[in-house]
Amino acid sequence: DNGTCAIFLKQLGDASSNASRVECNTVTKGRGDAVMIEKSPVHLSANHLQMPGVRGIWIDGRGGNSGMPEFTITDNQISGASSTGIEVIG
Repeated sequence: DNGTCAIFLKQLGDASSNASRVECNTVTKGRGDAVMIEKSPVHLSANHLQMPGVRGIWIDGRGGNSGMPEFTITDNQISGASSTGIEVIG
């Protein structure tokens, strides 16, 4: 549900050369997931996710024709998530 997350990227393609960049964001005291990525190549870097609610980062790559889109997760700080810091499905 993208109504309860701070950053939501959905089906932005499969090519890693077209990856979105999510950098230097601060999310504090959220209700759901801080960052949700669905079937999109992405680079997540230097984000500060404090008490995001459920999960800090959730990536779902299921259902794509070419498999899981490429992603990188580097130098993110996640604290206080009620479920998981990072969850990857796919």
